[in-house]
Amino acid sequence: MPFYFKIYTCEKVPDEMLNYVVDNIKRVYYMNFRIVGVRLPHYNAWHDMSNSYDSPMILQNIINEGSTFFLWIVEVPISLEGKVVYGYAELRKGSIVSISKLQRQQLAFKEAAYQFGFMIGLSDCSKDCLMNKTTNFGHLIEKASTLCQDCEVKFRRLKIRYV
Repeated sequence: MPFYFKIYTCEKVPDEMLNYVVDNIKRVYYMNFRIVGVRLPHYNAWHDMSNSYDSPMILQNIINEGSTFFLWIVEVPISLEGKVVYGYAELRKGSIVSISKLQRQQLAFKEAAYQFGFMIGLSDCSKDCLMNKTTNFGHLIEKASTLCQDCEVKFRRLKIRYV
C-alpha cells in the first residue's frame, strides 16, 4: 500500500462533509490520507438510461491516468450495470462514492469507509460491522461505523503485508 492514500473530490462536495469523511476514515483505518484536488468525471462515462455516470468507466478513466489507491467523492449519481449505487470499488485500484443521495455526513462516511475497505482488500462481513454490505438506505443508516474484531484483524494483516 502507498505511504498515503489520495482523496479526490468534485467541485460541489461541501468542505465540511469532505473533512468529516476524511477525519472518520482516518479514525477507522489509522492511515495517512491526503486530499489532492478536484476531478470531474469524463463525459464518456455518462449512462443515459440511468441518468448517471457509469462507476467502472469513470474509475477506469482515472486509473488510466495513472492513479491507484484513491477514494473519489463525487456529488453526481453513479451507477453499476445501469442501477444507481452509493459507491463502487475495485481491489487495489480505486474507489468512488457518490453523495448525491447521501446528504448526511455520517452516511457518506460509512459508504466511503466501506468502499475504501473493499479497495484495500477487506471483504463483505455478516457481523455488526462497517464492512457489512449495504442492501438498502435503511441498512446504511443502521450499520455500524467501526470494524468488527474479525475485520480489524484482517485489516492489520493487510496493512502489514502492503506497508
